[in-house]
Amino acid sequence: MNIAVIMAGGRGERMRLSYPKQFALLRGIPLAAYSLKAFSEHKDIDGICVVCDPSWREKFTEITEKYCKDKFLGYILPGKTRRESSKNAIDTLYVRYAPDTVVLLHDAARPGVTDKIISANLEGVKKTGAACTAIKCRDTMCVSESGTLGEDVRRDNVVALQTPQTFYLGKIKEAHDNYEEKKKRGEFVPDITDDTGLVKFMGGKVVTVQGAFSNMKVTEPGDLEMLEGSIFENEVKKEENI
Repeated sequence: MNIAVIMAGGRGERMRLSYPKQFALLRGIPLAAYSLKAFSEHKDIDGICVVCDPSWREKFTEITEKYCKDKFLGYILPGKTRRESSKNAIDTLYVRYAPDTVVLLHDAARPGVTDKIISANLEGVKKTGAACTAIKCRDTMCVSESGTLGEDVRRDNVVALQTPQTFYLGKIKEAHDNYEEKKKRGEFVPDITDDTGLVKFMGGKVVTVQGAFSNMKVTEPGDLEMLEGSIFENEVKKEENI
């Protein structure tokens, strides 16, 4: 079984909106609708859950009923951080589904996810139990400290991580539990912000699958303008198909 989890628990304060950014309009359509539709229409996705604050669920339901009604499984409470929200989702699913269930975690604010990217994740997870969408960095990379340039970083060895991040349910549950147990015992744990980091922290391997520049995360107002342009037009389903 393959289940997509749409992460829509944050506020996205850098967008300077009075509402969560997943409701921001891109060509008159809420950002979250693009991801919901992409996963709903993929032939190998069996169900979709949404991590969303209860105060926004009524508004989100307007989107789920229109774009993924047949595959919608329900809502999950968000945590205080992205990692806690992810843990809530994993713990909830682990009670209901088998450990070999495939879980695809995806940001609601990434409207550019495609059928091809989803398929690549479903294939990639079979290799190590953990896969992450990524793109190669195009620019020259350099460490910067205190506003000055430091050591160069080899661009060939650097990738930018995207979502979906895809795991066997049992493996990502183990990764979350491992992190929490070490933290409770007072052992050093780094500040890990995504699920691939949790898998690596427990010694697991994460394979990368090809993403797309258009699968960018909307973080600031200018990002919407960028997606309105040719990149979104060429690489993602057009508005008339939404």
